[in-house]
Amino acid sequence: MTVEVCVKAAVGHPDTLGDCPFSQRVLLTLEEKKVTYEMKLIDVSNKPGWFLEINPEGKVPVFNSGDGKWIADSDVITQVIEEKYPTPSLVTPPEYASVGSKIFSTFIAFLKSKDATDGTEKALVDELQALDEHLKAHVSQLTLFFEVDGPYINGENVSAADLSLGPKLFHLQVALDHFKGWKIPETLTSVHAYTEALFSRESFVKTKPAREHLIAGWAPKYLPGCYKYTAPEPSSPHHTLLLLALPSRTFDRSLVLLQPFVPFLAMAVDLTPRQPTKAYGGEGGAYFEWSPAELPMLGVASIGAAKLSLAAGGMSLPSYSDSAKVAYVLQGKGTVGIVLPEATKEKVVAIKEGDALALPFGVTTWWHNTPESATELVVLFLGDTSKGHRPGQFTNFQLTGSSGIFTGFSTEFVGRAWDLKEDDAAKLVSSQPASGIVKLAAGRKLPEPVPEDRKDMALNCLEAKLDVDIPNGGRVVVLNTVNLPLVKEVGLGADLVRIDAHSMCSPGFSCDSAYQVTYIVRGSGRVQVVGPDGKRVLETRIEGGSLFIVPRFHVVSKIADASGMEWFSIITTPNPIFSHLAGKTSVWKAISPEVLEASFNTTPEMEKLFRSKRLDSEIFFAPN
Repeated sequence: MTVEVCVKAAVGHPDTLGDCPFSQRVLLTLEEKKVTYEMKLIDVSNKPGWFLEINPEGKVPVFNSGDGKWIADSDVITQVIEEKYPTPSLVTPPEYASVGSKIFSTFIAFLKSKDATDGTEKALVDELQALDEHLKAHVSQLTLFFEVDGPYINGENVSAADLSLGPKLFHLQVALDHFKGWKIPETLTSVHAYTEALFSRESFVKTKPAREHLIAGWAPKYLPGCYKYTAPEPSSPHHTLLLLALPSRTFDRSLVLLQPFVPFLAMAVDLTPRQPTKAYGGEGGAYFEWSPAELPMLGVASIGAAKLSLAAGGMSLPSYSDSAKVAYVLQGKGTVGIVLPEATKEKVVAIKEGDALALPFGVTTWWHNTPESATELVVLFLGDTSKGHRPGQFTNFQLTGSSGIFTGFSTEFVGRAWDLKEDDAAKLVSSQPASGIVKLAAGRKLPEPVPEDRKDMALNCLEAKLDVDIPNGGRVVVLNTVNLPLVKEVGLGADLVRIDAHSMCSPGFSCDSAYQVTYIVRGSGRVQVVGPDGKRVLETRIEGGSLFIVPRFHVVSKIADASGMEWFSIITTPNPIFSHLAGKTSVWKAISPEVLEASFNTTPEMEKLFRSKRLDSEIFFAPN
């Protein structure tokens, strides 16, 4: 059978090799070993069904050595390739395996940083200096005895460590040069010789992404101040330009940086609110997620969004996440188990439609829909990914199952950790063949909910006291540190808004530099968002199941259709403050008549007419 490898396609170009350094690492390994292979490009924003069948988690790269078994994770893949194709050997001596291993993470931190004094640049330079010293010392020792042709980590011959580090250094060079005008210091002569040798290899030239695709891949994920604005194209009202705000440290270099930005600014992207795509699942249910590749604002705002759907008897296996979240039960009822950090006992909470839960960092959860349930249990997750592995996307760490944490440890380590014989440890770890979501066997029981466990853990937004109640207009319940204390630890605010048929939600904005991430629970309507310079950055219809994001300080307004509209939003601050631009509490009612007249350049009569309206209405306006 043919050797196959699935790798990332370029953003917006599904037929072109994309910007994944882990995918390139696998391709480099195959090229260096002269293995014939078939490369399959995967559009990660629209993963094909066949790909999710062979790889339910939907990650790239994945590899099939010809035996029909698909393997994920570039570490594992390259090890399998080395074992199956031992010549030429790419094995790196153990003492050199970690050389340069921290460069990629420090590069990302520096790229994301907006503070020139936060130490991220120094941390990156320190790691590059360490690599330079290793290369210099190692090559110097070898030249005492041999003529050395290549300044690689292991000396003359390229090894697996080089094929892992090389793509990351390529990303570092291109991205930092483009976005920050930053280059590897000239004093690090061995690093420059190293990258020149690596990047000129035939295998690297053949497998590297084009510069423009690499830039397009990094910009929406890591560049601060990246916004999408609607372009005035009548034939396609949702085409936008991605405008890039330079970090303050680069303002003095704006003339230098302007030229590289020009082609990128012309790239059209789609601003339409999105439905999620299935990431993995089976008989017990499915996990869906929104990708920053489809919604770039997720990456900009460092917000993750996902949805869990459990069939009757379905269970989401215990896991923890790299992000703090707010969960909202969209449909059905069931049970959630919550283990708070350092807790000695789990909380078992009954949940139903309308419940909101705050889930801080370090919380382990499991979710279950009862076998007798007539409906699916559907839970929405919105959260802060700024400290996660992938800004704009949750990473969940499964404790059990085929992709569970302990499948990665040797049986020796598992046995020692759990005080079990290695045979027993192996049986226990491998006894759950499913991944992520399972359907429990008939008769298997889970703990019953404990009423007192619900205190301070959940708030039902459909039953809670209303914070706003406008007859024939709409109603709001706000989650904050008062009615759900864990919101403080999560660092997010949230609200449930329901507006009646044809009602309008007043134009308004968050005054505390917060993003608004909105999921339409049910109903439909229209939305407009206006940004700087009076530009309408979004005008579209929205309906149940779709998600969209309002950038900071942008003004948003919605009008419901005949069915009304309901939405659940998170705001990236635990106690959000909004300012409205219409209604009795709007800024216009507070501004003096003289200022209003001068601002609009209008007559006293028009000012009085304007001020006489909306004297009793606030936030929501019922149809006339």
